[in-house]
Amino acid sequence: MLRVGSHRWVSSVGVAAGGMGLAAEPLRFAAPWVYTVYGPLLWLWFGLAGVMLLRLLPGTATGPVPPVPQQPVTTTAATSSAPLGETMRAERALHGSVLIAAPVMEVFAFVADERNELRYNRQVQSVQKLTPGPIGSGTRWRITTAAPVGTRTVELLISESVPGRRISSSSRIGGMHIDGTVSFRSHPLGTELSWRWTLQLPRSLRPLAPLIWRIGQHREARIWASLGSYLAPGAEDSAHRSPLPWNWIRHAN
Repeated sequence: MLRVGSHRWVSSVGVAAGGMGLAAEPLRFAAPWVYTVYGPLLWLWFGLAGVMLLRLLPGTATGPVPPVPQQPVTTTAATSSAPLGETMRAERALHGSVLIAAPVMEVFAFVADERNELRYNRQVQSVQKLTPGPIGSGTRWRITTAAPVGTRTVELLISESVPGRRISSSSRIGGMHIDGTVSFRSHPLGTELSWRWTLQLPRSLRPLAPLIWRIGQHREARIWASLGSYLAPGAEDSAHRSPLPWNWIRHAN
């Protein structure tokens, strides 16, 4: 499996592939072997970068639910105007909203308990509460999610919890930092849930920032739509769980 320390190595492969590509064209007659090396090296870099991208995507969103009137679930995935590499930290924001046919406090309590994510997010395999006491500011979770190769474990900290209004959290996946807030607002149909996650990418992934952002937007919208469908009365557990992450690439294109 790729580890955090391999980011620099993958970047070096990309630089080497780029250099070979620049040299291959002027030397195509004098040294045709350069093309022979350049092709496999380029595909090697594509493969390594793709696997690292999938492993570094955020894997989580953050008692039985009383029946509520059936209402349609709608989602909006907002677009971001942040330019690529706008800062040295290469921050990109994922944000959007979903309407859920349930009261605000009911939705808040369900989302606040990370263990409930097992019910609507197929990627999540296990959730462990690491801190004692009630769920709130300072609660830490250990979440294991599926990955293209094996699994990955993420520790998530609830940095702020305001009942019925918002939950803020932070986590780190490999070299990527994720900070964000899930907000709750009363709506005639029930609850408007909105999210905003800020991704701070490592240097090796900054060229892939637009792709990471696009996949992440689709992924988050699907997870929260699955939550809304799960909370609908009469919904079956398996019918509304979001698909595994490597299927999101197909839907994002």
